Amino acid sequence: MFRIRRAIAVAAPLLLAGALVAPPAHADHTRQHTCEQAGGSYSAGSTQNLDRCVVTTTTSVTGPFGVPTRTFSEPRPDGTSPIVIDGPTTPTGETTTDSEQRNVDDPVSVATVVPGTPTTTERTERGTPTSTEAPGTRNCERVNDENARRPVERCERTVVTTTTTPTTVVTTVTTPQTERMVTTQAREECTTTTQQTSFVRTTTQGQVRDETVTYQQRTRTTTTTTTYRYANNTTGPLVPVVFAGGGPNPQIRNEVTPAEPLVTTNEVPIQSSTTTETIAGEPIVGEPVCTPTAPDVTTTDRELDPLVVETSRPGEPIVTTSARGTGQTCYNNPSTAEQRRNTCS
Repeated sequence: MFRIRRAIAVAAPLLLAGALVAPPAHADHTRQHTCEQAGGSYSAGSTQNLDRCVVTTTTSVTGPFGVPTRTFSEPRPDGTSPIVIDGPTTPTGETTTDSEQRNVDDPVSVATVVPGTPTTTERTERGTPTSTEAPGTRNCERVNDENARRPVERCERTVVTTTTTPTTVVTTVTTPQTERMVTTQAREECTTTTQQTSFVRTTTQGQVRDETVTYQQRTRTTTTTTTYRYANNTTGPLVPVVFAGGGPNPQIRNEVTPAEPLVTTNEVPIQSSTTTETIAGEPIVGEPVCTPTAPDVTTTDRELDPLVVETSRPGEPIVTTSARGTGQTCYNNPSTAEQRRNTCS
């Protein structure tokens, strides 16, 4: 987890006995060229003794420090199927009973005829009339003296027709009739006992969560600055300068700066999640216990044609008489021979 960054790399001169050994000098090589080959920066002094070559190298190392921080996401299922285990079924609560009435076999129907209150009516039927004729008189008036011992009457002869019509009295007795249908249905009452049940279901689900580890990092940058002179006042080799007063050469400067945190995320398993719930099971229903009850009796009436009985007996005959005049005269209690010849009787 370390990163090393070199800002300025040292060129490829060979180090020998603490001095930079320059490659063999050529006629066109200068001190500046020698310094640049060493990866330095040339600066000319007022004299050749004061010419300097300054080589600066920078090394950076980035790495974590301190104790990392860890954060965790919310648990989530791990993608596997849950394990479901159902416990034994046990009775729950009190038993309940339900009662109902039901029919037993087919109904039995019995029909009877119930007579009502009879009514009696009479009617008179006329038979064939017969007629008889007999002589008679009308418009009789006295024709002799009022003081006479016997009154003499003069009358008009008539024919008296007597018509006799026989009658028959017919008596009708009408009796209404009702058909009464009595239906008997046997019944029983059945009681059923029910026991509710339940069971406990345990569900286990594997779980994971994300663990995020954050490392704080910093970059340590080391800058080394070495000042060289040219040995024997030539173009090389380069040898470190010894500063008056004992100042260090090379000079080393360290700088620490914050770096981007290093973050890693891993999926880690955690303890499985287990839940339990009580679930209603299939109820236990006992066999019904049935006992007979009072039968269901219904009565249905239907009107029938009435019963009609007729009887007859002779009734009083109807007698009518009529008289028609003949225009002839007769006498009652005649007193003279002429009257006697035309007597009414």
